[in-house]
Amino acid sequence: MSDVTFAPVADGELSPWRIRSADGRLDVVFTPQGGKPENVSLMLAEMHYTQWFGHYDGALRHDDQTWVVENVPGVCERMDARF
Repeated sequence: MSDVTFAPVADGELSPWRIRSADGRLDVVFTPQGGKPENVSLMLAEMHYTQWFGHYDGALRHDDQTWVVENVPGVCERMDARF
């Protein structure tokens, strides 16, 4: 897959995320139901990390096949770091 983007659908901590690839092979929405945050602050570095759990809906494509995913459980992670 090429150039996968993760974009929030709306504002809010539990807002769904649209995840898709530039080549069209991946097009899913991840809907978080909760998360486990981890925040670390050191003198010169800072990290904010959350592992979200929830479910995926959408489609995966390869050649002439399409696999539809509906309400498939999974995780998605987000990390913001500053050095």
